[in-house]
Amino acid sequence: MSGLHFARVFALATSMIFIGSSGVEAKPRKKKSSHVERSRKAKKSKSKKSVASTDHQAPVVTDELDEQPPDDFATKLDALVDDTYLEPLNIKDPDAVNARFPALAKWFHPIVRVEERVTPFPGREFGARRKGIDRSRGCGGGHCGIDLHAERGRPIIAVAAGVLVRVERRRNGGDGMSGRHVRVRHEDGTFTTYMHLESVSKGLENGDEVIAGQQVGTLGSTGVSSHSPHLHFALEVPIKKDNGKGDHKRGYTRWIDPAPFLLKSQVIEKSIRKHGTKPSS
Repeated sequence: MSGLHFARVFALATSMIFIGSSGVEAKPRKKKSSHVERSRKAKKSKSKKSVASTDHQAPVVTDELDEQPPDDFATKLDALVDDTYLEPLNIKDPDAVNARFPALAKWFHPIVRVEERVTPFPGREFGARRKGIDRSRGCGGGHCGIDLHAERGRPIIAVAAGVLVRVERRRNGGDGMSGRHVRVRHEDGTFTTYMHLESVSKGLENGDEVIAGQQVGTLGSTGVSSHSPHLHFALEVPIKKDNGKGDHKRGYTRWIDPAPFLLKSQVIEKSIRKHGTKPSS
């Protein structure tokens, strides 16, 4: 053994004796963890914290009685409605309708001093074809009323006593088609509507009472009108109990042909001019 090799062995032995006598163990070098392992540890730690936090949260209790219904007009309206059907009625039989609603035979004609109670023109009667109109409404080809003719400005009257449930003064109406119009709920539960008015009588408001023969407006051609000035007159009969509004879209009423009752109506020479009155409570 050479002198240089002996010196290296002696130095190594001496260092091992020193470490053993000091009682300190040499710690192995830690292996560096990979990026994937660090990511897994982080997710595991986060999951443990989440479980611990939910264990200490108070349970959420919902009381169904505290839940507020949607602030929707249709929902409020449905709450007021007794949604039950009335006795079956053949609405295509004028005699059956008249037997159920005898006041229909006591109408005033809606146009004063009129010469023809119903229209002689084809295409202007109830159920006539109308382009772009929903035909599923029970009005044949889409015309849910009858067109009655006279000169512009002729007084239009309520055919019977009732309460105004709609007064529309905008030229094209709320639907852009009906023009200025009024709708009346009569004492027997039927409804009549007077459309395309040149003007609505001053002082009339929703909820006002009107009497038979009272002027509600003047004849015109407002809204969508395909021919000369006329009154679009419509009749609805109730088929369900309702809250008095007679919402046709909800199926409480059904349009029927008013011609049989107009033929029996009384023509008067002069309208009654007066303001509407509020119903007495």
